[in-house]
Amino acid sequence: MRLIFALLAAATLLTAVTPAGAQQRRREVQSVAAAVPTPEPMRYCRKYGQRDAKALLLGVDRSTGQIRPIDVAGINAAYADLQSLMAEGDRVVVFTLFDHPSTRRVLFDDCRPGGPLGWTDTPHDAAEKRADLRDFDHALSAVITSVRDDRGATAPRAAQRSAIASTLAATVQSTRAEIKALILMTDLLDTETMNLRPGTVVEEHIRRRTIESLWAAQLVPRLGGDAKVHVYGFGRGDENPYAIIEPSVMTSIIQVWRDYFRRSGVNPANTEFIP
Repeated sequence: MRLIFALLAAATLLTAVTPAGAQQRRREVQSVAAAVPTPEPMRYCRKYGQRDAKALLLGVDRSTGQIRPIDVAGINAAYADLQSLMAEGDRVVVFTLFDHPSTRRVLFDDCRPGGPLGWTDTPHDAAEKRADLRDFDHALSAVITSVRDDRGATAPRAAQRSAIASTLAATVQSTRAEIKALILMTDLLDTETMNLRPGTVVEEHIRRRTIESLWAAQLVPRLGGDAKVHVYGFGRGDENPYAIIEPSVMTSIIQVWRDYFRRSGVNPANTEFIP
């Protein structure tokens, strides 16, 4: 099932989710979360007993036709950010965003070896833990390298639409964990439910209507006040030749996302858009 939005005239390109469409999209997200869940915590989550680990989510937008320099820089910055926020015992989930929640791919889902011990837990063997940390870091690095590659299953493909908000809602729901951080590499141009376009300023009344529609459709994930949201890789259009977006337009698009994450419960001070 696909949610189809009618394009308005050029002066009103941004539209809200229709009531009927909102209900349809909510059912789709719930179906995706149930039918295509992120994998159960992998070996280090089990081995180190981190069943209730906080999660760091790293999402990479693959809806452009090619990997551009701005994307490579964004992926590198997002990965460095992830490394700076990771602590032993944290769960790390790396996923892609494309044209629909069902087309996302979870590329990595595991806990960083170590973490707090319970009263009855046996201390971790130091040498074994060091080896596990090396293995974890190597596996995560390999995934990041794969998303920087323009070949294979993680390569970007030109999409008729970009489903950012609905994919975030489905991913957070299926992760079933407290979110420590959400790190995104994306152009922020959600054309599925927000109709954000690189040449159109988003007026305040349209922004408010859009956020309310997404909330009613349950497409705003519950992240919580302590979660950090860091966004990289934005500033250019999503159509070749990927022109620079005018500052006034980009500012209005960022404001839509600030309102979106504020509605998700994130403290505005914890939300950063890093060019």
